[in-house]
Amino acid sequence: MDKKFKLMKDVKHKDGKQKDVNHKDGNKKEGSRKDIHHRNNIHLKRIELKKINVKELYLLYDFIIVIAGIMLMILLILVFLNPNNKHAFLGAFITGGFMNVMNGLKLTKDPKRKSMGMTFILFGIIIGFLGFIML
Repeated sequence: MDKKFKLMKDVKHKDGKQKDVNHKDGNKKEGSRKDIHHRNNIHLKRIELKKINVKELYLLYDFIIVIAGIMLMILLILVFLNPNNKHAFLGAFITGGFMNVMNGLKLTKDPKRKSMGMTFILFGIIIGFLGFIML
């Protein structure tokens, strides 16, 4: 077990008896509040941090891309309803560029498609700046 995953550790004394020692302090007084709390929660020996899997990371990228796509559709409807609305036009360009950048970041995680991901990121940034230029 790794030290960063341990909250409490067991220490053997010279007598051969095992005593629970707080990991941070190194010492614990018998009958103290921490000792009583530790005895009540003896089954909670360690706390493990949840590691993010690669699949969960891809799902996070997909979730962000879907939210940006919904936002892009709403902004495009606003642009078609009122073509003079420059703020909706700018928002649509920025959202489209952001979607491209997120797709590029997702592709850069795969070594085989890394160069294609870089071009997605580049074109996403260009689309975002193009919206500012056309404003």
